[in-house]
Parts: sequence; C-alpha cells; structure tokens
Amino acid sequence: MRYITKKWLNKPYYKINTKYGDWYILNRYGHVLEYSNGLNKLNANRHDLNTWQIVRLLELTKNRNIKTSYTLEEAENIDRFTFKNGFPKFTLKDIDHGTYRISGNTNVHGITSFYKI
Repeated sequence: MRYITKKWLNKPYYKINTKYGDWYILNRYGHVLEYSNGLNKLNANRHDLNTWQIVRLLELTKNRNIKTSYTLEEAENIDRFTFKNGFPKFTLKDIDHGTYRISGNTNVHGITSFYKI
C-alpha cells in the first residue's frame, strides 16, 4: 500500500451529489473533506479525516437490492447514476467512526452524480 502523504490528504479529488441537493467533497482516498451541512475538514489532520470515509458506491436493482459494489476508482467510469424514471440507482457505503454503514433511503440519499474534480 502506498504511503498517504499530507499533500494528498486534504486535496479535493471527487464530488458526489444526491437527489435532494446534498453534496460531498472527498479526497482521493474517500475521506469526506466537506459536506453540504457545513462540515469542513480541509485543514484536518489524519486522525480527524479517518472519522468519516466513503469506501464504496453500491449499484441497486429496481427492488433496492445490492447488485454491484464499486470502488471510487471504478465508479469514475459509470455513465448513468439514475434509472430511466430519474430515481437514483446508487447509494453509499461508508465508515463513520469505525462503523460500516449503507445509506438506506435512496430517494433521499441516492447518488445522482459522481465525478473527479
């Protein structure tokens, strides 16, 4: 595994948008640097960054079952993040203070776009 340097820890790399306008700014390792609720960790140290990390994007079926799991690097190549009806077909898997979570309500937390900044 590569050594993570301070140079890359606080540099915005990805942006995620949700259906209802929430957004996340991540570094290249998935640590959340900024969130639309006012969270700002652009100057945080490694310990503080490790408290919240997006680790996967999960593709769901129409019945909301998990179909495929993508790393952040793999997710860069996804073309469409919504079903034909406009509802999000992807959700997040994250680590929050050591606990793995999957965002359940995709109508609110579903991903509508994911891209490199």
